[in-house]
Amino acid sequence: MLPVSEQLIAVNLASKLRAISDNLASAAQYGAQTAHRLSALANSEVAKVDDANPLARESVEAMKGVAVLTKLANDSASIALNLLNANKDTIKELNSEEPRSSVGANVSPEQLKEAVQSVQAKF
Repeated sequence: MLPVSEQLIAVNLASKLRAISDNLASAAQYGAQTAHRLSALANSEVAKVDDANPLARESVEAMKGVAVLTKLANDSASIALNLLNANKDTIKELNSEEPRSSVGANVSPEQLKEAVQSVQAKF
């Protein structure tokens, strides 16, 4: 067991790490909301492109706006995407493993049978 002074340091550090996690989660949420709004704006801007003449001056200007808005949207989403991908490999590894049960791992079938019978006898 740690001395009290070191326990306080550990508790303070854990508190700071929780605050960092909370703030980054909030930043990710705001970034995702910003990305959503910018993507919607880019989508409305692309409607200004003339399908019959996409290289017309007005269409090119609209496409420049779409490109800028899309780039900003993607940049805004980066924190959220990084957080979502942070544990991707760990989750993939956990999902690929055979399920392990700690219940009865070191118990013989006879011992398990005795335990069940003991519980049933009480009822």
